Amino acid sequence: MDSWWTRGVRVRGTQTGISFSLTPANLDRLRALVKDRNARQKHVWRAQIVLLSADGVDTMAIQRQTGKGKPTIWRWVHGRRG
Repeated sequence: MDSWWTRGVRVRGTQTGISFSLTPANLDRLRALVKDRNARQKHVWRAQIVLLSADGVDTMAIQRQTGKGKPTIWRWVHGRRG
């Protein structure tokens, strides 16, 4: 799987100055993953978090829509894994 952090749609976090880019192809892949009824749920909610962030949705709204906590959302939006 190629990197999500490539050229294309540019997303910039307003509070932290963090930014990332998604290609149109990667956006399509993430949308397809969210719709895939056979996909592992952890992959689905991760894709949802990234897509919502790309749409400019703030952390609190992402929390409400996904049911995930701030640390989990920040990990996937800001790339801190570990």
